Amino acid sequence: MIDNRTRSHRSRVAIIEAALHVLARNGAGQLTLDAVAREAGISKGGLMHQFRTKEAIIKALLEHHITYIETFQKDYLLENGDGLPQPELSAEIAGDREATTMPHSIALAVFGAMAEDQHLLAPVREHAKCRTALLRSEAEDPDEAMMKWFAGKGILFCSLLGINPLDDEGVDRLFRQLEKTGERG
Repeated sequence: MIDNRTRSHRSRVAIIEAALHVLARNGAGQLTLDAVAREAGISKGGLMHQFRTKEAIIKALLEHHITYIETFQKDYLLENGDGLPQPELSAEIAGDREATTMPHSIALAVFGAMAEDQHLLAPVREHAKCRTALLRSEAEDPDEAMMKWFAGKGILFCSLLGINPLDDEGVDRLFRQLEKTGERG
């Protein structure tokens, strides 16, 4: 028999997945409690037991995205970090590259959050502040590290917005170039 904590966790995960599907398919403007409940196959009351508001769902999506990318970066560092002069920068660039390839990129939630309410971006801003402080501290040239960080974010956001003039191969080539610059310091 499943305990309440496990059932609650499974419900939250199912709701987050449903919200991702709604975002990817219909866009941030169509992310409603009703749409998410329908997609998750649960009642609106069941959804509201986990997330009382749309903002709570968006906040959970942002937190989920941050956790996913942090885990990806840690795994990247375990596999590739030894011997890199700027391992955190390399992991950051690899994380941006990963985010451009995610089928239901949670980064779409960032745009939904921006459209809804700026205060929902507080965890993203805090994460960026902490990450850039770490990148600057490991870099021989902190300004160059920040240019590389912004370049990775620029490629990512242009791809997410659908305004990137490059094809997938061109994007991949730019990320490889950024990764090389992170490897040589």
